[in-house]
Amino acid sequence: MNSSHLEVDEQHHHLISMLDGVKYAIEEHISASELEQLTATLQDLFITHFSAEERVYAHHHYPDSAALKRDHKSILNDLARLKSSLSCSSWQAALELLDTIKFTFLSHVTEFDDRFAPDIYG
Repeated sequence: MNSSHLEVDEQHHHLISMLDGVKYAIEEHISASELEQLTATLQDLFITHFSAEERVYAHHHYPDSAALKRDHKSILNDLARLKSSLSCSSWQAALELLDTIKFTFLSHVTEFDDRFAPDIYG
């Protein structure tokens, strides 16, 4: 993850770390309330990061902002599904969703941020 922008790269690393933390928490069977708090924080961090990213890309007239927003929406929808699966105690489904979210997010970072951010954040 190398967008040529230290703050953005740190956010990416933090989001990945949070995803890994939620996975660890599920595997260690922490309380439902703690898990709910972790996933709410994770969702808020993704929303904040994606909103900031969309503003920056719009300001620079990024030509494929529709695809960027589709990726964001897909990840946020998966996060909502994650919260739902946790509320139903569907641990295996939650772990699978976490893997999907992490893979999709890493692909997103590679496709959009690592490729275009140097031109934007330069």
